[in-house]
Amino acid sequence: MAVGTCLLVGAGCSRQEAPAATQAPAEPLFRPIDPAQMPAAPARSVPATPGVSRYFGVLPCADCAGIRTELTLIEDPKTGGPQTYELTETYLGTMSQEEKPVTTRGAWSTLRGVDGDAAAAVIALDGGGNAERARRFERLSDRELRQLDREGKRIDSSLNYVLSRMADAPAPLTLSPAASLPAVPGGAVQPTAMVTDMASGWPVALAVGQEMTARLTADRAAGVRWSMRDGSDAGIVALQGPPTEETPAGRPAVDVFRFRAVKPGTTTLTFDLKKGAAAAIRSVSYPVTVQ
Repeated sequence: MAVGTCLLVGAGCSRQEAPAATQAPAEPLFRPIDPAQMPAAPARSVPATPGVSRYFGVLPCADCAGIRTELTLIEDPKTGGPQTYELTETYLGTMSQEEKPVTTRGAWSTLRGVDGDAAAAVIALDGGGNAERARRFERLSDRELRQLDREGKRIDSSLNYVLSRMADAPAPLTLSPAASLPAVPGGAVQPTAMVTDMASGWPVALAVGQEMTARLTADRAAGVRWSMRDGSDAGIVALQGPPTEETPAGRPAVDVFRFRAVKPGTTTLTFDLKKGAAAAIRSVSYPVTVQ
């Protein structure tokens, strides 16, 4: 008997229709989640960050109840063009009842043309070097993206494949000038600024005494880790002890560098990703201004 097969509805697949059965069909193992019944994305108190946009939605899934999808797109701070992205997909209501997020980081680009519509704008995620993790979305408006199949074609379905832009987003890094940061009662230091390896080149503004962290994705299993380039702090900021390692569940390890602004001036913090004494695999830099 022919059986319909499909690995992942959201990513597109081929399907063979089974012949009409002579008995009543069994109840489906998984009941798709209606996105309209899902709670809205968590309310955020952090205003949207320039050059960073986040999208949220629950997309259809063939063998689970739905895929909770969170997409962050980051633009180049100098050109405004595509730079990096982070995609987190959580498979809901699987047979094991474990909801493990799968996070992919990589580069994104913009394309034109979908199903003969030459004007259609497409966002292409490279999968971070893994073709199975590559995704494409059609930009429906400034507020909505619709997932396409693996061939970059529209999915002919009545199910919802749309991600909606979040009005407020957790900022992966603090870009506001120190003077505009909210005052802290009691004279405490200003809120900690943060940068990540997803957005090399973002400027950071600090007040004297304010702290900042650099959270850089590492690969400890392969012996690859980050180090700060000697002298790049120029005495403007001071490293607060050796870097520490964080290993969040379901996500890559992170090397965390902590700094404190010590005097007014400008510098550029540079970090190199290396394996032992070998040449740098990758480098990231962040211009820092202390007022």
